[in-house]
Amino acid sequence: MELVSINKKDSKDLIYKSNSLVNSKYNITVVQARFIAFISSFINAYDTDFFTYKINTSIVLEFLKVKRTNIKWLSNTLKQLQSTLICLQNDEIAEEYTTFLSHFRLDKKNDVLEFSFHSSIKDCYIQLKNNFTKLKLENYIEFESIYTIRFYEWLEYNINIFNIYNNQKYSTIEIELDKLVEKFASSYNHKKKKFEIPTSYLTYNRFKTKVLEVAKKELKEKSDIYFEYEEIKVNRAVKILKIDILKNADRIKKDFKDEKKKALELSKGYKEIIKEQIKRIMARAKNIKDPLKYEQKLSQKSRTGDLKFDKDLQEIINKFDKETFKNL
Repeated sequence: MELVSINKKDSKDLIYKSNSLVNSKYNITVVQARFIAFISSFINAYDTDFFTYKINTSIVLEFLKVKRTNIKWLSNTLKQLQSTLICLQNDEIAEEYTTFLSHFRLDKKNDVLEFSFHSSIKDCYIQLKNNFTKLKLENYIEFESIYTIRFYEWLEYNINIFNIYNNQKYSTIEIELDKLVEKFASSYNHKKKKFEIPTSYLTYNRFKTKVLEVAKKELKEKSDIYFEYEEIKVNRAVKILKIDILKNADRIKKDFKDEKKKALELSKGYKEIIKEQIKRIMARAKNIKDPLKYEQKLSQKSRTGDLKFDKDLQEIINKFDKETFKNL
């Protein structure tokens, strides 16, 4: 393969992966997943073949947030990607296994790292016309759990299908628990030469605690999409999970609106403006049969945000809003 020198500026914000790779089975660490994402960001989707890339080691260390004193450990970790099996297909039709890297070389003297993807996954990265998923590089460095990374890719895959077909079923997924556990928790058993679910994850509560809840919490905190799930039981045992894919922007907007409302309600000046507006409305109103009841009605409107303010008071409210926004 042709040797191509790359630099940090050549990295792209978006990664394009085939859906088959997103849905494949493999068992890697967070650091390995970050490395794969980083080097994937240098691939040009319009290339006709893979290259062997050469990059300054310090750039890789910086992205992976690994100290130079740990470079020996990192080298051993990344070399494992040459033998880490990816199961692209294993069904009645065919079995297909491959690896991520075909070449890895750490030049310690010149502080350079060389690597190349395995040629068998070329169709998973280049000349992609359809059936691919678009992923954000920045998320890979933010997520601390490999399960969060795998869930992020899977959610993006499903939401992409939803956007293409505008079909609600793709934003809500019903999946058998066994299949979900196999997708995210299975690892390759070299003695038996097949992917298996570790005994510890065969217990639903452990899978829920160590995988589901970890991914759900981290995605909700750090990503623009996350998920909620509902347990569907058969004979009192969880057998199916109903997973709803949600956009974090909507939650953030709602949380901000609630926080802003709470902050304004606690503001002494804001309370005084409400009192003044209610006083003005009461003074302008004619033939009020029950002034106390009418005043209570206006107070309720202020709590729900439906109270209309006079122009001069609204200008003060707007200033409060800006100040509150800065503080939040």
